[in-house]
Amino acid sequence: MSAAAAARPGPATAVRPATLPPGRAAAGRRGMAVLTIGQAAGQTGSWAALVTALPLALSQPRPAIWLALISAAWAGPAMLSPLAGRPIDRHGPRLTGSLSWLAAAACAAGALLAGRLPGLLVLLGMISACRGAGVAAGDTAPTWLPRRPDLTRAGAWLILAAAVPIMAGALGAATLLAYSGPRTAWLAVAAVFAAGAACSALVPATRPAANSGPGEDASRRGPPRIRKRLTAILVVTAGVWLTYGTMAILQPLYVRQGLHASLIIYGWTMVAFAAGSVALAMTAMAARPLRQALASPWTLAIAAIGVAAGERLFTATSSVTFALAGAVAWGASAGAFNLACRSAVLQVVPAAAHGRALSSWRAVQAAANLAPAAAIGQLMTVTGLTTVLTGTCALAAAVGLACLAVPVAARTRPPGGDSREGG
Repeated sequence: MSAAAAARPGPATAVRPATLPPGRAAAGRRGMAVLTIGQAAGQTGSWAALVTALPLALSQPRPAIWLALISAAWAGPAMLSPLAGRPIDRHGPRLTGSLSWLAAAACAAGALLAGRLPGLLVLLGMISACRGAGVAAGDTAPTWLPRRPDLTRAGAWLILAAAVPIMAGALGAATLLAYSGPRTAWLAVAAVFAAGAACSALVPATRPAANSGPGEDASRRGPPRIRKRLTAILVVTAGVWLTYGTMAILQPLYVRQGLHASLIIYGWTMVAFAAGSVALAMTAMAARPLRQALASPWTLAIAAIGVAAGERLFTATSSVTFALAGAVAWGASAGAFNLACRSAVLQVVPAAAHGRALSSWRAVQAAANLAPAAAIGQLMTVTGLTTVLTGTCALAAAVGLACLAVPVAARTRPPGGDSREGG
């Protein structure tokens, strides 16, 4: 083979052109905006579906059991998101995402015909599986945009798209249930899912080169090193998300027993947590130096320890004001940790495998979030609420120290961005 022929890049090593037509650049910016709206719509529908299912559970003779089953049905099947990883990488996030949210809309419409709670649980589980695939497709979509954005900044947009639905979905569904009843609420949920599907179908997509993106250097060192680094990221992700799952169960109890407050205050703690995540996402979008420092062991460690501090501040007071401040700090630290983990995944995995890697990362989150439900009741009986809360905060701090050993090198620029790619 001649030297000239060897120097020509093949299909697997194709590079992006040095300049992009203005129309293509504008399409990339519009694509990121449409993607954010679509992901926000889909996740708003998911939260609204959860709230809409609650009245039927509360009307049962043993509501606590049915509430636990609804929680498991809503969260558990999202662990199946790795099944969507290969279709995302093969057919693209636009097709996979739009079909996922469209299937969720069909399930929400089917809930109108589910007269009994077991049938509703099945439909809620199907919505959860669709959500897992839709969110994984949205995570991968920035890599496929015609003008690839700074992927860390794109991650901040996606965190914003996940935080706002916590408030919008819950409040919207509760309002419709109060004034119009469950039938109208389910119709609205189906419509919101359909809007998410429509937006996903409108996102422009261009297949990335096989070894393009921030994970290219790692791909040259071979799959074993990629797997080792990705496994380390997934392990610390699981550790922090175990604390989220524990706090999700204990938070209503703490509000009642520790703050001596009503469920209205519990709702406000959820809003405060989401507000912290939104503030972090907006800061990351505006502050380029922060985005540049995200995918590093030190950032992961500081964020995880910040999660521990926020959880402790939230649970170590009897003052509602201090508890809300703690929830804001907890939400901001959680947003920073999730964004740093996502940036680290994108750094160590080549672009052609982003769908599989990010869907696995989402599945680990769902599994760790659900795992404490099996043992938390027995643990509470033996040790009490205060001890379990203290242990939860200690676990987050220990994971923060373990993050220092995660084999992710700091980068001089954020993943996926360069002088010719959009912000």
